[in-house]
This record gives sequence, structure tokens and C-alpha cells, in this order.
Amino acid sequence: MKKLIGALLALVLLVGCATNKNLSPEKAKRMAETTQKVNEALNKQLFTIEVNHVYPQRLPAKALSYGYYVRVTADSVYSCLPYFGHAYRVPYGGGKGLNFAEKITDYVMQRGKDGKINIYFKVNNKEDRYDYRLEVFDNGRAFVDISSDERDRIGFAGMMDIGK
Repeated sequence: MKKLIGALLALVLLVGCATNKNLSPEKAKRMAETTQKVNEALNKQLFTIEVNHVYPQRLPAKALSYGYYVRVTADSVYSCLPYFGHAYRVPYGGGKGLNFAEKITDYVMQRGKDGKINIYFKVNNKEDRYDYRLEVFDNGRAFVDISSDERDRIGFAGMMDIGK
């Protein structure tokens, strides 16, 4: 049984690898253009990640409707994100949550070998201190992980808006 599962897994991997090598010239060109646009936006520190899924720490994942994003503009972040989870100490009425525009501190970008770019930065406002960790892939897919002092960690998934 183990040999059968191993053989099937090897077959799936071989087919997957073969399909990537046999891309049409148009698709290969589109992928290269997307990678170039993603890298240019990240190098300029001018990009927007539109999120469509949320992953709260203590709740099940949810799909989100249109309109939630994280926008980075050189020295600032514009965060328009919902928050689901446990908050330890927040202002009466819930506060701003993850909806704010603030200056970024400690911005670091690291390129990985696997086509992934990791971005870390911190944001302070009157309500809390936030640590943002972004993982952006060459195809524009992105994951946003936010931890703070006064709320549970929360994650988001979406795509970078590369201006089609």
C-alpha cells in the first residue's frame, strides 16, 4: 500500500513539474510581467494588498467581501481591515481596531530563495502597537499577519493590486 501511495505521489509531482515547463509563451510572458510589477512595487514601497480571507487566532477562517486592504506608501501604512478575536484592553466602543493610517517604523524587506518576499514593520497609534509581517510571492499572492499588544494575532490572505 505504501509503495502505491509513493508511486502515485511521484506521478503527481512529475506531471506538475512537466506542466510548468510546458507553459505557452503568452502565459510565460504574463507571469514574467506580473513578477516584474510585483518586484517594482515592493522595491518602491508603494503597494496595496487587497485581502479576501481572514484567519483569526481563536475563530474559524472566513471569506471577506470586497473593500479590505493594506496599503504601504514609503513611510506610512493605511490599514482597512476587520478584526475578529479576543481583545484584552481597548477603548470603550471597540476603538479603531485595524482601521487607521499611521507612520511605519522598523521597515525590513527580505527576499527568500523560494520566490517569496518577507516584509516586517511596526506601527504605533494611541490604541495599540502592531507588528505587521507580510509574505508576498512573485505572482502577487500575499499573506498578512498582524500581532499586537492588546489583541489576539490575526492573519489575512489576498492579492497584491498590480494595476492590471
